[in-house]
Amino acid sequence: MTEKAEHFFLQRHHRSSWQTLYDAPTYNAVNLVLKKGRDQIASSKVRIIRGLWDHDTKKWNYQLIKLIDLRQTKHSAPIKTNSPEQTSKEVPRNALEIQNLAQKNKAHEKTQKAVAKKNPSYKILITTAFIFLVSIIGCILFIKNEFPIVFDQLNLLADSSNPKPKPDSRRSSIEKEVIDLFTVGKVTKTFGVTEKLFGKWTVDKCLGDYVIFTPFDIQFFSKAQRTNPSLKYQVFETTEDDFNFFLRIEDGTILHYLKITENNISFTGITKAEGFVENSENQKVYKRCP
Repeated sequence: MTEKAEHFFLQRHHRSSWQTLYDAPTYNAVNLVLKKGRDQIASSKVRIIRGLWDHDTKKWNYQLIKLIDLRQTKHSAPIKTNSPEQTSKEVPRNALEIQNLAQKNKAHEKTQKAVAKKNPSYKILITTAFIFLVSIIGCILFIKNEFPIVFDQLNLLADSSNPKPKPDSRRSSIEKEVIDLFTVGKVTKTFGVTEKLFGKWTVDKCLGDYVIFTPFDIQFFSKAQRTNPSLKYQVFETTEDDFNFFLRIEDGTILHYLKITENNISFTGITKAEGFVENSENQKVYKRCP
């Protein structure tokens, strides 16, 4: 490796170590190899590491850029297409099928109209269901717009509120997965919340929505309600490495916060019983309030 300002590595997790699959001086080159070769490493966990050259210490410092569990990615099957000769042979048969289908649809429409005339409450039921659906969508949009910090956590934690029971063999493997977090560099564990996170953090203004880390919980406050937290989680343990804070809350779920600077963090996702879920839609940068 030459002494350039930065260098990037594409690595795959194999057994208990990471294997470097490709390295290049630019992020785009490494990310392009990941996109083209993800089918060959679909059953692995991969990450991209950036190396930064420190001219003062004459050493390389490493930073985690991306961590992906490709085992959670679903691939669609290829679409089968016919040749022009096969298509021309099937035209008469397809036309007959379409005509038969049209006749069936007409008969179905007549039946539905007859049912609607006999039951005038049919339209009322549909209208009520539509209004109910619109109300739910409106509530979700209101929460997202009025309480962005709370929604940032809720959209990933909702599925873990009612976990299904697992067999013993599966549960043991899950517990091992939660314990064996993908850490880089020095690892420290703290009972409750680490002191480095204590205080108020926000994604906008400190007088608006904000989150408070206390020694044993996380509290989310909105600009509409400041006396009581809108959301609260008890924190049992914090695991810290060179790039992340991992906070284990009351139901065993682990919240992932990426270190950016001493006063900036980002909520990147959660680890549940099913594995890691990335917060790819709404990654905001939290800043520490004075």
